[in-house]
Amino acid sequence: MHLPRQAVSVRTARQSLDNALAGIGVDKQCRDDIALALTEACSNAVEHAQRGLEYDVIVTVGRTRCIVEVVDTGVGMDERRLDSPPVTANRGRGLVLIRAVTDGLEMRRLNPHGFAVCMVKKLTWGRTAASIWQGRGHDPWAVVPTPATLLAAEGF
Repeated sequence: MHLPRQAVSVRTARQSLDNALAGIGVDKQCRDDIALALTEACSNAVEHAQRGLEYDVIVTVGRTRCIVEVVDTGVGMDERRLDSPPVTANRGRGLVLIRAVTDGLEMRRLNPHGFAVCMVKKLTWGRTAASIWQGRGHDPWAVVPTPATLLAAEGF
């Protein structure tokens, strides 16, 4: 999703992802954790991505995990802000929350500018999930070779 750097876009991203995950049968508690992490990452992009006018949310879902990336075009993040805030702080708890509800978190500066947050969450499935998503069917992903891949395979 390509979103404007506006507060209302955070809700749009959260609801869109939650609806998609519910549609394939991801358990509610798992969806809630993903929604909280996404909300915090998007809120950070909206609030802190100075000079950036928009940001992207990229989601990859497999049988066992969901990877959510939030990428902005701002000036990046001060490395000192990556530490946990003091217990008495009223703000700055977003990364702490993301770490608490996900199974992996990676952050990196982008060149020439921007910041990317990549979150990984192991998926748990509800009773309504299709067997294909729970690992009892065939693999839902297909690899389609690109023309460049085909040319390289032919030695060009």
